[in-house]
Amino acid sequence: MTPEDYSDAQARLGLSNRQMAAKLGLSRNAANAYANGTSRIPLYIGLACAALLVGLPPHTKARQSRARRSTEPLDLSQTDSAVDPGTDTPITV
Repeated sequence: MTPEDYSDAQARLGLSNRQMAAKLGLSRNAANAYANGTSRIPLYIGLACAALLVGLPPHTKARQSRARRSTEPLDLSQTDSAVDPGTDTPITV
């Protein structure tokens, strides 16, 4: 993504630099550096801009709860078969 592409995305979204930075989870300084070309725009920022342009929700800083990891080892001896979800064919493990 070029600085022109970044600025075009911002204009198409109708956002100020501060609003664009907030939607992308960036500092205002980083957003300004991308817009004026003083910093290379990472691929993930380009992808995030594209996501915003197609209507996906913006970045949020809310943490999602994470499942706790079990400290017990997984016992695979209790599972002797499985089913292929695409064909419903039994798979022996």
